[in-house]
Amino acid sequence: MISNNSIKTVMNKKDLRDTYRNIICSEEITSDIFSLISKLDIKSICIYHPFSNEIKIDNLIEYLHKNNIKIFYPYMKKEDSAQIMQIREEGNIVFDDYHIKSSDGKIVDHKTIGAYLIPGIAFNDKGYRLGYGKGYYDKLLVNYKGIKIGACENKLIIKNSFEEAHDIKMDYIVTEDKIIKL
Repeated sequence: MISNNSIKTVMNKKDLRDTYRNIICSEEITSDIFSLISKLDIKSICIYHPFSNEIKIDNLIEYLHKNNIKIFYPYMKKEDSAQIMQIREEGNIVFDDYHIKSSDGKIVDHKTIGAYLIPGIAFNDKGYRLGYGKGYYDKLLVNYKGIKIGACENKLIIKNSFEEAHDIKMDYIVTEDKIIKL
């Protein structure tokens, strides 16, 4: 396991991605997400289907349906854009251009969604996300005024100032045992 203290604060994003990309997240963070969604009275949220090393949110869809919260998924396209798709209860899961699960629902304006739950390879302690390097979430959320929630395990909150001018800061980071307001 990599300790947060073992990473020098001078690593660039590529080096950080190489260091953290293969750390597997085994924790599930749904109870803290339920709490935050309830506290903030969120009525619609764009979530993600975890793949590879991303933190699990398996029970979240059931909670959102039960509480009448509208659910959306990003659909990432290879030409560096993303669409936001509303999930239909009877809808099928489809795969986007990167073979990440998404929805086959209608396309919606991403700015109308109340919150985004965003995975990352890691987040720094200032709330900036280390993603996979394509900048999809940064481009998608550049003029977004709603709530941005990062999701990761505690071990993936790092003390490194890797953020750049185009990076989007989270409003909250949810881990397996805490909610961090930024």
